[in-house]
Amino acid sequence: MDAVADRRPDSRISRVVGDFVALRNRGFDAEHILVPTAGGPSSDLSAELARDFQNVFGSEITLLNVSDDEAAGTEFLEEWATENGLDDATLRVETGSVNTAIAEAAEDCSMVILGATGRGLLSRMLRGSSVVDVVDQVDCSVIMAERPSRRSLRERLFGVQK
Repeated sequence: MDAVADRRPDSRISRVVGDFVALRNRGFDAEHILVPTAGGPSSDLSAELARDFQNVFGSEITLLNVSDDEAAGTEFLEEWATENGLDDATLRVETGSVNTAIAEAAEDCSMVILGATGRGLLSRMLRGSSVVDVVDQVDCSVIMAERPSRRSLRERLFGVQK
């Protein structure tokens, strides 16, 4: 087993060449999977995992978007579902707090798959992270998925600037 002993975190991060998936296991049950999405950089990996679970376990998939505009949220989810091969998924659009909406939707599900966002490490630490908060709020297992990134160290720390 190889281990990385370099103290510079940027060198370890830059060596990640594959997809990263972490599981907060509270009992594996893939019967009904919630995939919250706003179209972030790893949302396609979340969709890929959901499709794989659906193909292997026959999982029911619910897609969630939290938006101030319900019609825009529905339109986004319809397009996202089609682009990601999840046309048969149940679409759910909520308004209000993202964390609350995910936690409430997760009550009806056996697993949640979350994709990483474009926010930087410092931004997530200072302002909080929806992913970390959601993991602590839900009772079901949570999968966190992230694609490898070509972002610079600055972008990893401070986020992608628009």
